[in-house]
Amino acid sequence: MSIALTPDDFHHHRVLKDGSFLVLALDRPEGTVVCKIAKEDNAKIQREIDRIRQLKERYIHLAKWMPASLGDGIIQGGVLGGRLFSLQEFVSGPTLSQWMQTSAEPHPGPETKSIIGGVVSHLLDHFEDHRSIDNAQGWFDGMIRAAFTRIVDIPLINSVARMPEILINGKRRRGLRDSVERIVTSDTFDRLIRKSPAISDLGHWNFHG
Repeated sequence: MSIALTPDDFHHHRVLKDGSFLVLALDRPEGTVVCKIAKEDNAKIQREIDRIRQLKERYIHLAKWMPASLGDGIIQGGVLGGRLFSLQEFVSGPTLSQWMQTSAEPHPGPETKSIIGGVVSHLLDHFEDHRSIDNAQGWFDGMIRAAFTRIVDIPLINSVARMPEILINGKRRRGLRDSVERIVTSDTFDRLIRKSPAISDLGHWNFHG
């Protein structure tokens, strides 16, 4: 659905994230929505809009848990004139990343395990879809280990990776190497691989906490 926004539509907003995209919580007559704006590359956000639409059309299990898309268009005038934007449902509350970073649990407790279990459960429902590709045996394990190997080549990360424990916001956490190993050798991870080693036939995509 094509929507036109002008500078007047941005009087009431707050910035959620300012990186490669500008992400706002935008107050509109129908309520607060998320507005994601291309800062330089309209094509990049267009690919994201198309991919979200394709995921919702092809994978019913993922669609049930994805925020509603509310339209997109080009900003008319102002400093962001000509930039492509997309609107989606605003889900109130902390992101998964924020919750994990502020959790008082020194190690994963019942609440954390419940959240992670729910995410894995949704993924497994998705993998039951016959349109997933059954060609990713070991893919998850290999990609995680390869990514970890790459980042520990960075001197500062290498120093952190050698620590048996890390102090984050005053809380002791397991070291990076131990955490990665625990993930790829966990029962939950093994279940994910054995249940249906699959990736989307739409290619690469990911969710951000």
